[in-house]
Amino acid sequence: MKNKSTIPALNECWELIKETQKNLRAISANQSEAKQEMSELRASQKKTDEQMKKTDEQMKKTNEQMKKTDEQMKKTDKKLKEMIGDFGNRWGKLGENLVKGNLAKRLNEKGIKVEGVITNAKKGDSEFDIIAVNGKEIVVVEVKATLDPSDVQDFVRDI
Repeated sequence: MKNKSTIPALNECWELIKETQKNLRAISANQSEAKQEMSELRASQKKTDEQMKKTDEQMKKTNEQMKKTDEQMKKTDKKLKEMIGDFGNRWGKLGENLVKGNLAKRLNEKGIKVEGVITNAKKGDSEFDIIAVNGKEIVVVEVKATLDPSDVQDFVRDI
């Protein structure tokens, strides 16, 4: 026969075993959940890696396109500067031709007889737009669309 004092000890052992089994089942469930979460994390990481790879490829394409655009803008800028320079030259020639056409008449009206007109005369690094001559006097004309004080100083220096 069993001793009555051992029965509570056995009951305690069974309770501990049941509690341990319950804890093991909970641990096992937690492990399953953790495995599922890890699997989901890996899948998410894989998607993120794929998206990062696509983003990197797109950035590479964008950088290449930006380089091409930059090169095109430089070409366009150069061409635009050339066109503006050409336009400025044409504008200057138009202004010079308008002044030249009336210069002799205006000077004759002021009592200065004009025998000849020279255009674009050069002296060293300087160029004079129009020079009217009569053997005794010369009139030097610089044609400007806009006039700055520095233009006058440059003209006086060149004369």
